Order: sequence, then structure tokens, then C-alpha cells
Amino acid sequence: MKKNLIHIVLVALFAVFAFPQQADAQLGGLLKKVKKGVESVTKATGVSADAKAAGTEVAIPSGGTMINPFAEAMDVELVGCYGKSTSENYGTAYLVLKLKMKLNKTSVLLSGNENGNKTMAVDADGNAYQTSAMGGTRRDVTEGIFVKVKVDDPQQQFKDVKKSVKEFQLIKMSVYIDPQYRGALTFKNVPVLWDVDPE
Repeated sequence: MKKNLIHIVLVALFAVFAFPQQADAQLGGLLKKVKKGVESVTKATGVSADAKAAGTEVAIPSGGTMINPFAEAMDVELVGCYGKSTSENYGTAYLVLKLKMKLNKTSVLLSGNENGNKTMAVDADGNAYQTSAMGGTRRDVTEGIFVKVKVDDPQQQFKDVKKSVKEFQLIKMSVYIDPQYRGALTFKNVPVLWDVDPE
């Protein structure tokens, strides 16, 4: 009886120590597979997610600078930021862009709330202006040719902008091309042209 009890205790101790080690080994193997998958995706795209999100800051001919984290998928040119008077002291503002796809895509979603990047503008006094667009608006584009896009639907305009605002120190515009390319374009120190028609 004592031998049986000793054998049972030994088997129980063996089981207690053996199974967690086996689970740890399985978890370690799973983590190695995940790491290989992430490395292969990074090699395939040639860019890590952090590097892609950063983008590079370039000068805009109409004034200011732009950061385009989608440069490998889409070329962007800012035509301008235009203001429309709605009263003597206030108005709405919107952007006009030129977009050229580098991918075989026929549309892009602009000015919504993509992946936590809500479209907004900030003036020199720190006043923030938002759009009422939650889902953005899909715009037609084509591969290899610039297409002029007015982002001026009522829900995409910055509301109640003081007409004394001559420049936005920051504009963030939400963009969704596909699951791999989504986030926000960033514009800095962009002049606002009041009551002028876009070119």
C-alpha cells in the first residue's frame, strides 16, 4: 500500500511539473511563428508599420508643409484651403487636393474618423475646428494620373471658422485607401483663402 501511495505521489508531482513546461514550450513555439510572420510581412512591404506612419515632411507650393504617410500608395498635392463666408465674421473652410494613385485603386475615403484619426484643423490661437463626417466620403481616383478632389461636402467642411483666421497651423485629414493604407495626412501652416474660388 505504501508503495502504491509513493507511486501515486511521484506520478502526481511529475504531472504537475511536466505539463506547465509543455505548455510553455508550446507558447514559445507559437511566439516564434508569430515573429516569423511579422518579419515576413515587413520584408514583403519593405517598411515597418512605425516607419510608414511617420512619413516625410515636404513643402507645399501654395504655402506650408505636408506629411504624407501614404507616399508609396498615393501622391498628394494640396491645391489650397478655401473659406466660404456664412456670416459677417464666420465661415466654413475646406481643402482641395490633387491625388494620384500608385496602386490599382479607383477610390479613396477622405475626411472621416479612420482608425482614431479624426479630421480636424487648428488655427494660430489654438482653436480646433472639426468636421461632422464620421465615415468620410469616397472619392474617385485613378492610377498614374492626378485627379482634383474638392473635399467640400457639407459634412466635410470645418464649421464656424472665424474669418480672421488667415492660416491653420495644423490640419489632419483622415484617409482610408485599404486596410494596409489608412491613417491621416498632416498639413502645417496652411493659408486660408477666403471667398476665392479654387483654381
